[in-house]
Amino acid sequence: MTLEEIEQQHFTRVPISELITDIERIYEISQPDTDIRARASYLMGVYYEQRDREKAEHYYANAQRMATKLKNKRLLSDMLHYEATEAFRSGDLREVNRLEQKALALATEVGHPHRICFSYYMLGTVALNYGIQESGIDYLNQALHVSKDSGLLKLQIRLFSTLAELHLTSQNPLKSRNYAKEAIRVARELSMDIEILDSTIRLATVELELKKYGEVTKLIAEVRKTLPKENHSLWCVTHTLMGKVHEAKRRYDKAEAEFRMALSLADYVNAERVRSNVHVHLAELYLKMKKPREALARIARGSCGCGKGAGYLRPQGGAALHARVLQGAWRI
Repeated sequence: MTLEEIEQQHFTRVPISELITDIERIYEISQPDTDIRARASYLMGVYYEQRDREKAEHYYANAQRMATKLKNKRLLSDMLHYEATEAFRSGDLREVNRLEQKALALATEVGHPHRICFSYYMLGTVALNYGIQESGIDYLNQALHVSKDSGLLKLQIRLFSTLAELHLTSQNPLKSRNYAKEAIRVARELSMDIEILDSTIRLATVELELKKYGEVTKLIAEVRKTLPKENHSLWCVTHTLMGKVHEAKRRYDKAEAEFRMALSLADYVNAERVRSNVHVHLAELYLKMKKPREALARIARGSCGCGKGAGYLRPQGGAALHARVLQGAWRI
């Protein structure tokens, strides 16, 4: 494949792990300080981002140097985005906003739809972190429009999922359901297994909010058929959802068993908030079971969950904003 073909595949539908052999080949045969070497170096950085930070930083630094020397505005917009993600990790949202605005301006000038789309997504994320939901949704809708026009299917999954959760927390479950179903449709089109599972669980949270308990049970059974045993975070969510179904059906013993199983699986990194939420779910259940002492104990334990954990459910029956809206991996 040519570099242009690789970029098109990477931006639209193919995981970079499936393209790395061709990227490495092009990197090795390209001349130093050329446009092709610079773009290949950036893609090498993307590949190593989640695998070897030292190598990733090496390739990003080379891409930055060459992009600056060549005055390649397209690649410079990509490098601004890289800087923005580093600022996001450090919690500097003002800097994220500044860098993504600059990236968006450059990407718009040269017609780089992937970066335009992702910069809109990041700007929406910043707005949501500041609690400016209307602005956040507007940015996300602009990103969705660009992704549809340019066939950026991988980004569409993320955008549909994010919008599904935002509309659910905004008390618009029917619109949320539509977005959740769209995320599943695109994930299936791309045969992205983990995204299919994740999006299906998200749809189940919407159905729970709509009190469609049969649909929740059906969706969870579907997910559990193929959900890897080692994926404790999603297994934890399936048990929490089924706990809420049993609770709604007054099957309190079964609900308790599901919540306890969810707690046992909340043993992964940054699961503190998840454990806190499950403790509160248990407290609510014990109140219904007329066990106030057990409820108080769970409330006390739930109040300790101050970490940055993920959670599909917030206490008292609603569905929480998924953590990848505000904290997820921002690199594609």
